Amino acid sequence: MNAKNYIFISLFLLGTLLNFTACKEEEYVLNPSGEVFIYKLNITNGGLTGAETYAGTIDETNKSIAFEIPAESDIEALKFSGKLSLGAKLDKEAYDLSSGSADIQVLNGENVGVYKVNITLQPATQTPLLQKVVIKDNNGTEKTAFISELDKTIYCGCESASSVEFVEISTLPKRAVKTLTESSDGKTVSANNPGKIFIDFMGLTTEYRISFSGEPVFGADFKAGSVYDYSNNPQGADIYADFVAENTRSCDFDGETMLIVSREGGIVPKVLKFADIKAGSPNEKLLNTTGIDGGTYLISAGRLVHKHIYICNLTTSVGEGVDALKVYHWANEDAAPETILDFAGEATNATVKGARFGDNISVNLDENGNGYMYFVTQDGTQIVRFDVTAFTTISNPTQITPATTAPYYAAINQVYGSDNEFVYTSTQASLVLIDRDGNELYKMESGIIPTQGTDARIITYDAERYLIMTSGRNGSWSGDPVQVFYVYNISEGANTVLALSNLATSGALPIFTYSLEGANCSAPAANTGWGIGDDGNLRLMGAATKAGFAIFEFPEKQ
Repeated sequence: MNAKNYIFISLFLLGTLLNFTACKEEEYVLNPSGEVFIYKLNITNGGLTGAETYAGTIDETNKSIAFEIPAESDIEALKFSGKLSLGAKLDKEAYDLSSGSADIQVLNGENVGVYKVNITLQPATQTPLLQKVVIKDNNGTEKTAFISELDKTIYCGCESASSVEFVEISTLPKRAVKTLTESSDGKTVSANNPGKIFIDFMGLTTEYRISFSGEPVFGADFKAGSVYDYSNNPQGADIYADFVAENTRSCDFDGETMLIVSREGGIVPKVLKFADIKAGSPNEKLLNTTGIDGGTYLISAGRLVHKHIYICNLTTSVGEGVDALKVYHWANEDAAPETILDFAGEATNATVKGARFGDNISVNLDENGNGYMYFVTQDGTQIVRFDVTAFTTISNPTQITPATTAPYYAAINQVYGSDNEFVYTSTQASLVLIDRDGNELYKMESGIIPTQGTDARIITYDAERYLIMTSGRNGSWSGDPVQVFYVYNISEGANTVLALSNLATSGALPIFTYSLEGANCSAPAANTGWGIGDDGNLRLMGAATKAGFAIFEFPEKQ
């Protein structure tokens, strides 16, 4: 037999053997390692929303694992994930650690290993929230009540009922203590005096008013608005002259006054009044510029804050030579400017000499003039925060390295009504919610909303919450073919993080958009502004370089 025939016959016999073997029904044999070790273990549903992960510290000698987690975590049903021995698994999907510790079993075939998990709770930091309320009316009909977080009211929708029974009250955190303030039996309230639901979690409290009314109409009527257009959009008036070129890269609007930081034809910062804009004949009032000097550009970016005006210069190399970052303050539009910041690049914790600052300025102050001022470098790699006291005292420059780089015309705007939440955006970065120290609280996944949207603000009007922003346009990277003003309704959500998360998962469709029809530009700055008029209407502004601006006025829904 030659070699070729031998190979053929051998392959035939092997195929026959394999076919015979495959036809036999063989029991599946699990081949675990038999080991019952935990090499790594994480809590996967930590924090208030149950979306945070925390790593444990393993003590193999004592077969114990220690965690330190937020007090708001659902410790009655903690879930774990990690690296176990080959073939091993945990005995449960969730564990009750309300006592502070629990034994978890590692199963591997017939072998069982036991580890004791210990948790330490951090101090409570999150105010408790209502998550769901189910009520029963006089007729025994159950329904889910409407919870409004923005006016802290539960709308039962039982106008004709004399009393309602609270069947279910769910909260975040789940372990919060719930009390009906005007109930004799702890579950029933009267229409005459329904009272409130008082919630206590480890000393942090909140309360919700109970109303027998149905869900009210909230917010602005975006179908009944008016547009006062001075952009490149052909539907309105001609583009406002200051925006035709790239010499105006910053403006602001507070509902009554518009600030334009213009270098068109000279150093000509100015303010316009809404009433004049609405009438179609905006009158300019030029700001006093006495004493303004220094910088690559003498004026660059500005903000309106409680009728105070702030404008900075631009330095392409702060602290080198005489090129300091300066901020000028006008107590009102008739005042002379005063220099309140002359920064040479030495922060209290680092040096930022040589960096470019002044493409943007963000000023977040309370009604007493206390708060923070932020600058972001043009490349988005550094933030400098200043403390502000009584509108004009600037101190404690602090360098922050952000986790997310936000180049070109960034903004850090405080969430309206929140003490320590800020929206961080630029024309080349996804939206990020940060705290005052730059720590990320939530990051919007790229592509959910336009990445080039900047100067984003989260505002509240008539018990609804909105996200507004304007996109910049640079042909090399811009997704929008033109500059666009956007409004998103983010009322759904018990807090800002949940609101943004809900926006991301809901498809993120804006409730209002308006194109400014601007041209491509190398300085793609864009701005927003907002305020509430004396007539109660919501007023919004969108503006962009080489596009102009438009102001929008919306009445309350009826």
